[in-house]
Amino acid sequence: MKRILLLILFSALVSSGFAGTPSGDRRVVLDTQGLIAFWEFGEEGGQDRISSTDQDKYALSEVGGAVRRVDGGPFSGYCAELTGKQYFVIPYPQTGELNISGPEAQVSMFAVVRIVDLDQSRTIAGMWSEGKGGGVQPSFSR
Repeated sequence: MKRILLLILFSALVSSGFAGTPSGDRRVVLDTQGLIAFWEFGEEGGQDRISSTDQDKYALSEVGGAVRRVDGGPFSGYCAELTGKQYFVIPYPQTGELNISGPEAQVSMFAVVRIVDLDQSRTIAGMWSEGKGGGVQPSFSR
């Protein structure tokens, strides 16, 4: 049984205590056994966000317009400000080891997120129709 650890960091956290200054030790995360992907969100808006791991690099592309980089974030000193009008995507053929499926599949995820408007539904991360290929209608229950 393969255990996969996926770490994702994004936030709309804006705090003068974190203004562009990392407070976390990124090596602790990068040295985590089984790490597949880790995004620090230090890139300027309008650019792909690239995972920081030594293995395969995964690029998160913006959809719905540029995602603004703002101060606040424990590993790069910055974070992505998501307004609900944009999101990030990895095209299905490029999901690589992030695409897991089957009864033995396991994943752990860590995300630092500040949700400002709790009245709207927010998806932090996910992959729909895992293992079924692109263009397949997802099926899930709440």
